[in-house]
Amino acid sequence: ARRLRCSEARQQELAELRLPAAEDGDEEFGFAAEEGAMRRGGGRKRRPRVGVLLAANPEALGTYQPFINLWRCYSVKHGFEFILDTDDEEVRSLGLPLNWLRWFAARRQLPLFDYLLVADPDQFIAPECWNISLAVAALADFHKGTALPDVALRDVGPPQTLNNGVVLVRNSQRGRFFVELLLEKTRWGHTIQHDQGAFDETVLEVLELERRAAA
Repeated sequence: ARRLRCSEARQQELAELRLPAAEDGDEEFGFAAEEGAMRRGGGRKRRPRVGVLLAANPEALGTYQPFINLWRCYSVKHGFEFILDTDDEEVRSLGLPLNWLRWFAARRQLPLFDYLLVADPDQFIAPECWNISLAVAALADFHKGTALPDVALRDVGPPQTLNNGVVLVRNSQRGRFFVELLLEKTRWGHTIQHDQGAFDETVLEVLELERRAAA
């Protein structure tokens, strides 16, 4: 009964929300894949500014150092900017699990980039993916006048749930909206793995808002 009341209350909240308008592709962005790397386009086109964000509390840096090194090297190889955010003051002051650390960091860092690749510090790049630029893979097929993806995550199949271990977020109205809608759920209780369950719910909510907007 309590779950039903919570669901009904959330449905009422969502009924008042509107998904921001989609933004067209930036005509200045240029993509050219060469050996999996992103190269500068010709003419007036520019390479989008992509940041790779890892966030960890200072006490965990020793544990995650091998993964941090790997992501830093990957960023250098593909022309991304690497950010290691260790500012846990806000998360601790709110009494939140450290799982939320990277999403508060994402809120701070996203306005500085065109795209932000948010990676859990326990994630690593498989050797067969080392030469693949995630930005090129996610964005290269989009052209001027088409809507670029605002949030990209890996495909999953049954019986898996969604996974937020590595997420590409666009600095757009919808991208920022997604992050804020996710962080809103820090006040929720009993979500699976804290931010993971909240992430799953946020994806479902945004899909419903998108369906409603297209109707």
